[in-house]
Amino acid sequence: MIADNCSAERLVAEFGAPADLAKAIDAWDDEFQAVYNRSDPERSGFPDEETTAAWHERGERLAERLAVAFPVRVEFHTARGDRVFGG
Repeated sequence: MIADNCSAERLVAEFGAPADLAKAIDAWDDEFQAVYNRSDPERSGFPDEETTAAWHERGERLAERLAVAFPVRVEFHTARGDRVFGG
């Protein structure tokens, strides 16, 4: 069980995740990191609701792919709600 965040690199190296999935997870995270304001998190965010919704949807699909790649329960938590895939 991995109870907290796990890097995409660790998913590949330690758990054998498909490299393309790990790359997609990294790209998805990079999108968020580009708009995250570490000194003022409340001012972080995507420029509009459409971009926010698209980012969230991609995250859900990645979580779903992760649950398919491994026979485990994958929890996806964001401000928009929680989803559980697999397991």
